[in-house]
Amino acid sequence: MLCQAVVLLFFCCSTLPTAAQTQLPSFEVNGNAIQLDELCYQLTPAAQSQSGSIWCLDQIDLNNSFDLTISINLGCTDSNGADGMVFGLQPISTNVGTLGGGLGFEGITPSIGIELDTYQNGNNSDPVFDHIAIISDGVLNHTAATNLAGPIVASSTSDNIEDCNDHLLRVTWNATSHTLTVYFDCILRLSYTADIVNTIFNNNGDVFWGFTAATGALTNVQSMCLLSGSFFETIPNVNICAGGSAQLTAPAGENYSWSPAIGLNNPAIQNPTATPNSTTTYIVTFEQNCQTLSDTVTVTVNSADVTIAGNDSICVGSSTTLDAGNFFFYQWSTGATTSTIDVSAVGSYTVTVYGDAGCSDIDTFTVANYPIPSVMVDGNLGICNGSSTILSTVPVFDTYLWSNGSTASAIEVAVAGNYSVTVTNENACTGSDDATVVVSDNLLPQISGDLGICPNGSTTLSTTTSDGSYVWSTGATTQSIEVSAIGTYNVTVSSDNACSGSTAATVVSYTAPTPSIEGNTLIINAGNTTLSVAATYTTYEWSTGATAPSINVTTEGSYTITVTNEQGCAGTATINVTQQIISPVIIPSAFSPNNDGVNDEFRVFANNITDFSCAIYNRWGQRVFESNNIATPWDGKHKGIQQEVGVYAYFITLQQNDGTQHTYKGNVTILY
Repeated sequence: MLCQAVVLLFFCCSTLPTAAQTQLPSFEVNGNAIQLDELCYQLTPAAQSQSGSIWCLDQIDLNNSFDLTISINLGCTDSNGADGMVFGLQPISTNVGTLGGGLGFEGITPSIGIELDTYQNGNNSDPVFDHIAIISDGVLNHTAATNLAGPIVASSTSDNIEDCNDHLLRVTWNATSHTLTVYFDCILRLSYTADIVNTIFNNNGDVFWGFTAATGALTNVQSMCLLSGSFFETIPNVNICAGGSAQLTAPAGENYSWSPAIGLNNPAIQNPTATPNSTTTYIVTFEQNCQTLSDTVTVTVNSADVTIAGNDSICVGSSTTLDAGNFFFYQWSTGATTSTIDVSAVGSYTVTVYGDAGCSDIDTFTVANYPIPSVMVDGNLGICNGSSTILSTVPVFDTYLWSNGSTASAIEVAVAGNYSVTVTNENACTGSDDATVVVSDNLLPQISGDLGICPNGSTTLSTTTSDGSYVWSTGATTQSIEVSAIGTYNVTVSSDNACSGSTAATVVSYTAPTPSIEGNTLIINAGNTTLSVAATYTTYEWSTGATAPSINVTTEGSYTITVTNEQGCAGTATINVTQQIISPVIIPSAFSPNNDGVNDEFRVFANNITDFSCAIYNRWGQRVFESNNIATPWDGKHKGIQQEVGVYAYFITLQQNDGTQHTYKGNVTILY
């Protein structure tokens, strides 16, 4: 029998690391291969001498790791079926391959391939069972040095894989450990470790990847579907308009789970409808036979979001430009199809725009007329000879043109006559007004009154001009004002004919007197003291009612004097007088500490004591008692032992509240 084989060869390029993915790869479909849908290809029909291949038009870089899972179907005919598939990597081109037992891979060099052989070819030393091997340089003979791993039975559960069933083929490449691994129906079958970029491809990691299939005398329908790959996505990204939806379709499988579930009508089916409010990337996980796979898809939400920009009001006779922004197409209510239009008529203007993904939006803009500026010349229209006035406009405008040629917002004039102005506002609309200036004789007012004030006092200022109107710097408009603060006060007097004159007067501060009360502030027992003021003042008034510079007091208390100086300013002073009653000091000469309740303790009797110390010594000079508190007596004991009858010496010091210090030395006798 002729050698029969099928090779699926699928080649693609990418310089992205494993984490990066592109959209569905583009393939060159050759020979008898046909595309079934976006993910699936039939490589050979059930006919003799067929050859088909699909190759990705881009390359991958083997300096990066990859992980690829596909579903393969090797047909339904076993004994009369042939021949198998090869997953290959090669840098040659996208149109290589052979028929029959060469599995479409024979003779391609340099290359490396994963062989799935379903027919025993004796000249290649094939085993009797359907097998997997890792081969290189397009040589399928398993006894050659180019046979890198295997052959080994393809399925861990059966010798036959031409069983009408879809099987999972997973191929991984670890660019760090240089390990190529092959899984069949989720079971690890073969692995090969070598620096293939160096040993096979001469240090060039850019290779095509793909699958090829071919038939000879025996046939089978042989097909494959992309399920998952680290260098592509199996679900194409989609664009929708805001408020729109798109149906997402994952590869065939079961137990689907989409995340996030927001915007999905059912996150547990293969093809949910997505209606997100904003651009969202969805991740889908699903089971394909024994393997759990995942992929991502981004739904981009596009929106035209047109907002017409322009002046919503214009001056009569002028125009404005309405701008719809940057989009692909425009349709204005005026019939224009440009992004901008110029309009001079009031009214509403509508534009329909089309943007990304054909999304549209509508906006309406209303243009109205600005009113003509209402301008009024403002200023003092009556001036005195030799003076001037400032003419300005109310309100404020952007530009000005006065009848004297000035373009300032205000002009100063000193000559009688009519003055006009034309203004332009922020909308470029114009308006005008005029005013007549009259020149009259001026006034010479004066200010009278006391120009000095005491602290917290006041004075009255008056103008000597009795006719006309008055404006003081305080804001008052009367002929006279009362002021309580020092400083310069201005007054402007205007006559009925609009002539005016100004003058100023400076009010200074008088110094308030600062009296000081002198005298002894302590009265001892029933004594007295004299309080007096040293300086000379105009008047005196004591809190006692006295009006002399000094007073004699015999009782304690607070005494205040109020004085006035020659400017009429008042000042006060207060002094506190205290009275002290000093009682005599009594020191007993004997006591009897016999606990009979009568004269049992030695103590000092005195009032108003601020400092005190007492020490008592026996006849041998030993100190038997000591205290710093006049309220603490001696009970005749020393260290708890009752002292014997006899004479004891005491030494006492004390200070009374008038500051007087006293020292007492004497004897006290203990009696029983």
